[in-house]
Order: sequence, then structure tokens, then C-alpha cells
Amino acid sequence: MDVFEAIIKRRTVKRFMSRQIFASDLPKLIHAANTAQVNSSGCNQPEFQITLIQNVNLLEKITLATSEFIARSGIIDESQLLGAPALMVLSASMGSIQTEHYTIGMVAQSIVLAATSMGLSSAILPSMVYALREAQHLCNELRLPPGYWPCICIAIGYADEKYTVHCQYKEHNVNRLI
Repeated sequence: MDVFEAIIKRRTVKRFMSRQIFASDLPKLIHAANTAQVNSSGCNQPEFQITLIQNVNLLEKITLATSEFIARSGIIDESQLLGAPALMVLSASMGSIQTEHYTIGMVAQSIVLAATSMGLSSAILPSMVYALREAQHLCNELRLPPGYWPCICIAIGYADEKYTVHCQYKEHNVNRLI
């Protein structure tokens, strides 16, 4: 699948099968994350940490913490972990400048497009980031470098739902200055 096809096919999944991702696919996802480039030279890349979680007990703890966070904060967010067998947490230094956050956004996009091209599905889970930041004991279980905290959480697995790709070309949000 080419990148444009992956962009069109990529959707946020609401439910995943419990089936684990093939072990041979995990290095490909990590490689996609580590090759995302911020600038054309590839020099002075901001530092970030990738944490890949497949431990069922830890995934359950994170899901519970996220559910509790959502209930306390009044956020309407059904995403939680959605039964995904794997979670990728992208982290950066707590004192990082905005560049690291842009980098992590590009890394996340690389991961979800790579996952789509491999027949996997994904969901970016913003509430989970805040739940993890609030639950320091769970951050400790992530074994992050000192001073790092979660910035993006991505659930990855096989979709347990059917969806049809409805890609409609539109230009109503484009200003053409010719």
C-alpha cells in the first residue's frame, strides 16, 4: 500500500480484537517512529522516548486510570484503550520546547500510517495522556527517562469493527493564491 492509500484508509478505531500484533510487525512500527524526520538534514533531532506496552495487566491499569480521569474531569471521551492489545506511548522531556511536541506529532503520524499500511488499526488517545501524567505510579511503570512524561498515546491492533472508506475530495477549506 502506498502512502496516499494509507492516508485515505486510516481511521480511528473504536474497538479492537484481543489478538496480539505479530511480533515481526513491532520492529516495523518502531522503525517508522524512529525515522520520522523533523528537518531535512536529520541533525539535532529532539529527543523522545517510545514505550511499547503489551503487558495485559499494565494495559488494564492504564485503562482504569483513564476511565477514572474521564469520570472526574467530565470529558466526553469513549476512547480509553478500546481493547487494543498494544499501546505505544510517546514521551518527551517535561521541560521540552514546542519542537519536541511537533516531532512527537510527526512520529505519531508515521506510526499510524505504517500501522495502516500493515493492515493494523490505530487510535490516538488524548485523555490517556492526561490520565498517565496524573497517575505518577503508572508513569513509573513505563520506565521513562528521568524528567520525561507522556505526550501521545496510540492504541494499535486489529479492528473489531467494519468501516467503509468514504474519501470525498473536497476543497471548501482551501484558499488558492495563484
